[in-house]
Amino acid sequence: TTSVTAAINSGSFGSLGGTTIKQASQGVVTFTDLTLAGRVSENYKLRFSSGSLVVADSNNVTVTPGAPSTATSLVSSAVTTLVAETSNTTTVTITLKDAQGNLLTTGGATVGLAVSPVTSGFTDLGNVGSVTDQNNGTYTATYTAGTKVQSVRFSATLGGVTITDTSQLSLTHGAAYQIAVQT
Repeated sequence: TTSVTAAINSGSFGSLGGTTIKQASQGVVTFTDLTLAGRVSENYKLRFSSGSLVVADSNNVTVTPGAPSTATSLVSSAVTTLVAETSNTTTVTITLKDAQGNLLTTGGATVGLAVSPVTSGFTDLGNVGSVTDQNNGTYTATYTAGTKVQSVRFSATLGGVTITDTSQLSLTHGAAYQIAVQT
């Protein structure tokens, strides 16, 4: 019985899953559960080999983004500091990526965003508005500053599961606007 092995012949950062070695049946081998995980920007070629037989290489195979991953998705604030006044806002963005770090290009996920103090015990953290699906793998929300000088942390969820990445923002004093002299 002849066995055929599937492997990646060209393309970086890819991996094959499923059954990569199959036995021939009447001279034919069919790989029914072979999967390729890799980078969207990479062109991959697969090679099929069997002992002394001539190898067969596939045409270019491209990868599309997989399911979003809580381990690789990102949370970021448009700024890292903001004056602690309720009139100040910034945008917080959640960027969904698959397990290989590929950016998702479509929307439709259930994403949540929360704000918490970096140092426990602080209050008046400000407010996070509702999350908007940008239909391109990113989700945004507006954060309105609290009035206390402190650092806050933004954390997000994907389908109720916490995204590993977080983002921090420092609420600072505003610029002095008046000098008073007392005698």
